[in-house]
Order: sequence, then structure tokens, then C-alpha cells
Amino acid sequence: MLTKGKIEDFPDPFVMRIDDPAKCGTDTAPCYYAYSTAAGFLGLTDVPVWRSTDLANWSWVGTGGNAMPKLAPWVQFGGNWAPSVVFRPDNPPSQQYVMYYVGKTQNGAPYSGSECVGVATSANPDGPF
Repeated sequence: MLTKGKIEDFPDPFVMRIDDPAKCGTDTAPCYYAYSTAAGFLGLTDVPVWRSTDLANWSWVGTGGNAMPKLAPWVQFGGNWAPSVVFRPDNPPSQQYVMYYVGKTQNGAPYSGSECVGVATSANPDGPF
């Protein structure tokens, strides 16, 4: 990922197109949201999220650049990755953006839990999920 001339680590990226100007943070659409697995430079950012109007210039959005500021209680710290988001217009407004991700459960010794698919919802593409 390239932002302001600086290359950032952005593993397992997923990019979603949004056609609603109200969700783009501008008066025009489309815009794009990109989600990724957390990377070392991000510290405590569990699901980094960025927005772009041209797929070339990106800005952090969400809660401090984090689409999921609080992990599900069953997920180990640092044990979630590969998020993808879909828009479900038939869901209630507070749950129209649905994130699927892999999470490692907290059972057992550290980093030895089971890998499971998690689901989280939000009213907005940048979260919080």
C-alpha cells in the first residue's frame, strides 16, 4: 500500500467499492475501502482500514485507522486476519456491512487455539465492527 510516497505493510488486503457518497466522506462516489490483517508497524490496530477515491491515494479511517477496535471475546490477541466486507442491503441499517475474518480461539496455550471464521457487523464500511 502506498500513501503519500511511503510504502506500508498491508497483508491480506481486501478492497470494497462503495457507490454511496454519504459513506464516502465526500460529495462524490465511488470510493474504495481497503481492509487488511494487522501488521507489526500498526501496534494494536486489529483490522486496518483506509479509504480512497482513486485507488492511488489512501487515508486512514475508522477508529484510529481500525475497523475493529475491539476484538471478539473469543479471539486471541494478534490471532485475527484476512478480513473481507460485504454490503447486505436487506440487513437492518446497523448491520448492513458484514465483515468475515479468520480468528484463533483463546482455548489452550497461547497461539494454539482453533482457527474459526468470525462475523461482525456495522452500520458503516469503516466500522466499528
